[in-house]
Amino acid sequence: MVSLSAAVDETGYVFSIEVPDDLAWGDFKAYLSAETGIEPEDQAIQLNGKELNGEITETLEQLGLKNDEMLIIKKRSNHEPGRDTHGGISLGRSVGPDQRIEMLRQELLRNPEMRRQVSQMNPVIDQCIDDAERFRDVVGPALEQTGLLQGGGQQLPGGVSSEEWMRLQQDPDNPDNQKRIMELIEQDQIEENMRAALEMTPESFASVTMLYINVEVNGHPVKAFVDSGAQTTIMSTRLAESCNLTRLIDKRFKGEARGVGKTEIVGRIHSAQLKIEDRFIPCSFTVLDTHVDMLLGLDMLRRHQACIDLKNNKLVIEGIETEFLPEAEVPKEQLLAGGQQLGTSEPKQAKLPSSTQSSSSASSTAAAAAAAAAESRSRARSSVQQPQLKVDESVVSNLMALGFSRDEVIRALQQAGGNAEIAASLLFQ
Repeated sequence: MVSLSAAVDETGYVFSIEVPDDLAWGDFKAYLSAETGIEPEDQAIQLNGKELNGEITETLEQLGLKNDEMLIIKKRSNHEPGRDTHGGISLGRSVGPDQRIEMLRQELLRNPEMRRQVSQMNPVIDQCIDDAERFRDVVGPALEQTGLLQGGGQQLPGGVSSEEWMRLQQDPDNPDNQKRIMELIEQDQIEENMRAALEMTPESFASVTMLYINVEVNGHPVKAFVDSGAQTTIMSTRLAESCNLTRLIDKRFKGEARGVGKTEIVGRIHSAQLKIEDRFIPCSFTVLDTHVDMLLGLDMLRRHQACIDLKNNKLVIEGIETEFLPEAEVPKEQLLAGGQQLGTSEPKQAKLPSSTQSSSSASSTAAAAAAAAAESRSRARSSVQQPQLKVDESVVSNLMALGFSRDEVIRALQQAGGNAEIAASLLFQ
């Protein structure tokens, strides 16, 4: 027996076939005719982009048909979209939605390199690639929201209606019409660019799991978000209370972080023991009123010469290796938190799936807050009112000898409450 899938090009109808592998080609076409309504002599049956032209008496086994292969059935009078010059699958508008998804799955099965890239970007797709129905459920929503599953015949530039196109063509010299035609042409180019991206790099349309690791702080287990794009390592006020570290918060570093909205900087924990696997690592935290419990920023990663090894899905730090958490273990309440990346607006077209938006929102919110926290420390004098205090001139002289101006030294001392060590730390940041 051989199990196959078949899709009718004209209607997008997809169905499963299970027939003996010694079935004659002529009998097989008769079976397809009963399923599709297309007469055997009108059938153009394609496998991997090539039309099968077997003798009536040849068997399916002799024709090389194997389990889980996908057949495309067309009428000979129909226009047949071929394969593109890159060898990828053609996703022309005449192909049905289910067929597009199945063709993408078959292409990934045939192309080990493309499958490897997709697996690295989104392991979920690789796990369900052998199950056509599950693959359709996972990938279908992403393609549908990008508008790449819309069927129909040949469309005009930008998907404009024929009535509007005819009106524009009646007076092509009109400046307003020219502007509109150019907009439609540009929109069509954008759509073609998106279609090409789907064929060549389909992994870019799937959600990416954020990088989390298991750590412990003061004996309290935490899932820490690893973000090399964040300037500062942060801890939430909620986690600080859970770990009994509120007593160590230096509120002289209080301020306001401005990133996505406003986030209060409660203060700074200068040093706490962070346990990764079996190693304890000293780490300082900026404490924020944020939904992200812990974010390991660039300051901590550089200080301990950490390596984010995406190939092996590990974080290497202080000579130890720890696995990044799979998607199932990533904190859902943090990924689903609101927020949007600084300097962007919500796209009005070609929206990505909500899971992608949620993941990127959590990342950008944390990164913006952490970066703003680092900036706020350097300019806390403008965010927090500090009382004027008398400084020791000998301390001022010693700090100025390090290469800083008198004004910088005095401001740092006022911010540090007269503590020379803290002031020096601020000056060197």
